[in-house]
Amino acid sequence: MDKIFSSKQVAGLLGVNESSVKRWADNGMLSCYKTPGGHRKFRENDILQFSNKYSYELKKNITLNPEPVNMQKKSFDFEKIKKLLLMKLLKSTDDEIMNYFYSLHISGLSVTDLYDNVISGAMKKIGDKWKRKEISIEDEHISTSKIIKALIKFHGKLEPNIKNGLTAFCGCPEKEYHELPLLSVNNFLQYKGWNTIYAGVNLPVKSFISGIKLYKPDLVCLSATIAEDKERFLIDIKKIYNAAKNSGAYFVIGGSAVKSLSDIKGYCDSIILSISDLHKFIKDKFSV
Repeated sequence: MDKIFSSKQVAGLLGVNESSVKRWADNGMLSCYKTPGGHRKFRENDILQFSNKYSYELKKNITLNPEPVNMQKKSFDFEKIKKLLLMKLLKSTDDEIMNYFYSLHISGLSVTDLYDNVISGAMKKIGDKWKRKEISIEDEHISTSKIIKALIKFHGKLEPNIKNGLTAFCGCPEKEYHELPLLSVNNFLQYKGWNTIYAGVNLPVKSFISGIKLYKPDLVCLSATIAEDKERFLIDIKKIYNAAKNSGAYFVIGGSAVKSLSDIKGYCDSIILSISDLHKFIKDKFSV
């Protein structure tokens, strides 16, 4: 992970006033993120890019005296964090949400906990607000769009695990348009060092099967929140499962649709209802 610096430390590195650093950060010249308390923090790579782009010679070795990054396991008030994220989803930009994720992470929050104990809960609160007609369907869709964009940017800031040589094929079945759960799986696997084939939403079963044959993945991930025709859904799942088995891949299924389908356990290697479940599965099966 990049070393993190305060405004004062960056000013010392560049030989300028701290007010100049804050001004550059606020007008977008120097990338930063803000902690939940509103303090600007700067990544080593962003400082180097600024120095090169605007020809500011560093006055000190940038590797000296960075702010410590606390990655120790600690307790978090998840209910408080979820409420704050809920407010940000309705009022803030995706960049501000991404900065919030990053500040939580460098404070010690694991990527697994971010998905399972923060994002999942906040999105449930968004859904509950829509059901109670406290927000519009547009608000719900915009919030989902914001969190998807924020997660893509957040993972772009993380230092992923070393590539492990494994490949996963990720997709949603036909008529399934809920992208966030699938994207969460895809992002997490990339973070853990996997190569992923992100096939996206509304993927016909024939395309699932042809993708498995083409890419020969080690793991096939399917996410479904809706199964209107349960009989048809199970038939399609069985076809994908057989294709995965014939290719030598494991097949896992996640999403709220699988909770009501007791027969589905016979057509997959595991039911994944959280990122923690996924993490445990890949550790057990692939030792990664």
